[in-house]
Amino acid sequence: MSNFLGTKNDFIAIYATINFIGSNNNLNIYTLVDYYKNILIYKTDEIIENADGNHYFLVEGKVKEHRDIKNQKQTILEECDFELVDRLDKITGDYYGCIGDKVELQDVLATYRRKEDIEWKITGEFSILTPESEYRMIIAKDNYTFILPYDSVKKLSYKKSERYIIYAKVVGYSVEKGKRATFLYPTVIQKRGELREGRRWWGGRWL
Repeated sequence: MSNFLGTKNDFIAIYATINFIGSNNNLNIYTLVDYYKNILIYKTDEIIENADGNHYFLVEGKVKEHRDIKNQKQTILEECDFELVDRLDKITGDYYGCIGDKVELQDVLATYRRKEDIEWKITGEFSILTPESEYRMIIAKDNYTFILPYDSVKKLSYKKSERYIIYAKVVGYSVEKGKRATFLYPTVIQKRGELREGRRWWGGRWL
């Protein structure tokens, strides 16, 4: 079931498929559908290539208004930019939860870290805490890929014998090497066997 995204005049970013649905008054009308089946509408005098429902796009735009048409909630966009990511059938994995959801990752081993050499490609229209780290840490668990800002988790080790419990909040989504990825902001990081009751991990240290 579709829900509204953002509020009027907000700039939002989503990953979505796009379909051309017709023209009216010399404007092409496109419908966008994100991972959670939310419906967005965009009208433009331009032609969007690969708007066939089979390709995945990063869409950045401004919320013009919300409409409820036949019990279907639609977010109307304007001033949009589109970046083609890949064919939909080449994108794997799932996003975890919604913006603001709390996440508890048990028995975690960080898989790798790397410096990001391009601009961040993260959605998060309702996010306040967004990763601003120069490095990122990738954690693969089940069918999910999680990304944490590395500056916040410097004490994580890569020894196979050291595993962690991570408490975090969902702050956005991305696509990493063909996989859907969920951005997290950590609030507590604990080594298994060294649980620190009543303390929080924040800004690179225990409080």
